[in-house]
Amino acid sequence: MRDSRGVPQGPLQDEALVAVQRLIPAPAAERLVDGIDVVSARYRDHGIGVVRDAAVTVSDWGALRTAHQDGRLHVRTRAMIYSPASAIAAAGGIDAYLDGLEAQGVHPDAGDDMLRVWGLKILLDGGVEAAALAEPFADRPGFAGTLLADETETTAIVSGCVRRGWRVGAHAMGERAIQVFLDAVQATRAAGLAPAFGQVVIEHGALITAAQRHQAKEAGVPLTCQQALRDGLIGPFLHALGPARVARMFPWRSLLSDGVDVSAGTDHPIGPLDPLQSLIGMTTRRTRAGVLGDDEAIDRTSALRLYTAAGARLLGGGITGSLSVGSPADIVVWPIDLATASDGELTGASPVATWVAGRR
Repeated sequence: MRDSRGVPQGPLQDEALVAVQRLIPAPAAERLVDGIDVVSARYRDHGIGVVRDAAVTVSDWGALRTAHQDGRLHVRTRAMIYSPASAIAAAGGIDAYLDGLEAQGVHPDAGDDMLRVWGLKILLDGGVEAAALAEPFADRPGFAGTLLADETETTAIVSGCVRRGWRVGAHAMGERAIQVFLDAVQATRAAGLAPAFGQVVIEHGALITAAQRHQAKEAGVPLTCQQALRDGLIGPFLHALGPARVARMFPWRSLLSDGVDVSAGTDHPIGPLDPLQSLIGMTTRRTRAGVLGDDEAIDRTSALRLYTAAGARLLGGGITGSLSVGSPADIVVWPIDLATASDGELTGASPVATWVAGRR
């Protein structure tokens, strides 16, 4: 971050953060496995049976495999290989980058029903501090965020992934980042490469516009949205974006009415883990700073579907997100009826039993 004269102010964001992280010694493999054991049990105990992990390195993938082999991975996990544009460029482009991953045994759908590679995670902008916005930040009038890859670079990544059968999810919070990804998908289609459902995904899409919702629907681009992300960072978001933009973050009702494929999640540990608190936020738009954007609230049934069946549809691979014949035995039992319980009853409720892959 720099001031108006270009002088560095100290905080690091985007690729600068990635560069410094390379200098930090990696934790020992056994420490990673210990952490996976503890944290995946915490997810399970909150009633979450499937996690799509959006920041997995190659060494993380090895630790996940070890945890799974040792019986210490307690939720189904779909790993997104963290792939900043700088890493792809340093490899010599997307084909060379994917060649490198595949040479290490990391390839599309590597793994089994409990642990599997989902695809790549790329970043097109930041979040509270550097989302690529249509208008400047409220707290920094001369700054509208930073694009981490332009349309040409993004099209090369998307088209390369589609051609080689890889999935790709793009972190895009602000309108400019969302537009870059949608245009890249459109260019990929124009080149004769048609992504399968769920092969190209917008991660967050917090400030998606009406025109972009229409484009996403027409291009078949799903969104993963996280009410918990807005609610967990409500103070910083209000400071950075102002109340009007925060009110229209994650426009659930508009996404559904416009026919966009969307699923819900937490973005933990950035957002709170408890899925029931997210249900309350999705249906009331209530935050610690008051109700913001109540016109984008949805009903409880729709919120439950987005947290279960819609997410399962995005992941595929036999996961259904429903209690039905032939579904995997991933079951959560709550002491209340989630469809009809009051918000007060939801608050603080915990599962009384959880099964993952038939194991209680």
